[in-house]
Amino acid sequence: MAGSTDEIRVITALDVSPLRSQALYHAVAEAMEGDGPDTILLVRPTRAYVCIGFHQDAQRELDLDACASLQLPIIRREVGGGAVLLDQHQVFLQWVFRAGRLPASPLDRYRLFIGPLTSTYGSLGVDGVYRPVNDVHVAGRKIGGAGAARIGQSEVLVGSIMFDFDALTMSKVLRVPSEKMRDKVASTMSEYVTSLHRELGREIGQDEVVSQYLGNASGSLQRPLAPGTLSRRELMALERIEKRLGSASWTYRRTSRLGAGVKVSEDVTVLEGTHKAPAGLVQLLAVVRSGVIIEAQVFGDFTLIPQSALPAIESSLQGVTANPTSVSDAIAALYAEVGLDSPGLEPGDFGAAMAAALGETTR
Repeated sequence: MAGSTDEIRVITALDVSPLRSQALYHAVAEAMEGDGPDTILLVRPTRAYVCIGFHQDAQRELDLDACASLQLPIIRREVGGGAVLLDQHQVFLQWVFRAGRLPASPLDRYRLFIGPLTSTYGSLGVDGVYRPVNDVHVAGRKIGGAGAARIGQSEVLVGSIMFDFDALTMSKVLRVPSEKMRDKVASTMSEYVTSLHRELGREIGQDEVVSQYLGNASGSLQRPLAPGTLSRRELMALERIEKRLGSASWTYRRTSRLGAGVKVSEDVTVLEGTHKAPAGLVQLLAVVRSGVIIEAQVFGDFTLIPQSALPAIESSLQGVTANPTSVSDAIAALYAEVGLDSPGLEPGDFGAAMAAALGETTR
């Protein structure tokens, strides 16, 4: 990081609208001029909403009917990453720095951003650690992440202090192929995503934690922090950006990105794939951690003899690399070992379901 001893401006904007909670850092970034101050924003929305990444397609990623039923606004940000449920139980940490003031390496940049956050958790007795590329974990559970973008002349990093997390609502707003997968997403998020409330077993005052965080951020950056306000130029940018981020054309613009599964954390994903075999449909639901299947469920309208062999098929996939070939080979080995019979269904059909889960095509 380029040497600097000048103050970092801190803007505190608690209890603002969902739209403003995203537009603020966009405005500070877009209004940045050569002598603009490096800024840390502390932001909290008044209500829950769904925020999608810059490259995502709302119609592909979200259950729009569920969002409407739950009265959850949808906002697209200019930072990448996946869809997230944001609410008043999180305080957003938004860094907007002049280009050249942060490490050039993305990993070093994330490490610098996440450092004050893990130090803050540690002071509360919660052992948060940086998990590359951009996650914060506590005992294997995700307690937050970070996103990065270049907006105008600014480098932007965003994350949050996670006081609580609503896994059930998060699972409801995602677009998934089936209710079975939705249930699995909810249970997997409950297992692999955590919060300060969960870790401490009690509520904790947000002001106390924010104060500790600012002290840690000042120490990590080796620069003093000072409260500030938006400039006239930034206020004008804020008005302009709220119109853009609040428009349907921005929120629902179509993209070419086709994602595979629901990413729960940096290393945990829930996948579902369906393949039409001669015997009928094969549906594979898998929880994948670091590229390996840790849990699998198989459904379908095929015939399997003996019928009681289905749990053995599911167990045989645990510990298998999540790719079509490995899945097919594991099922083939089980067929040979147990002597399974499934008319019109071959081990390769399970591999094809895995390919579908990964968004791949098979012939």
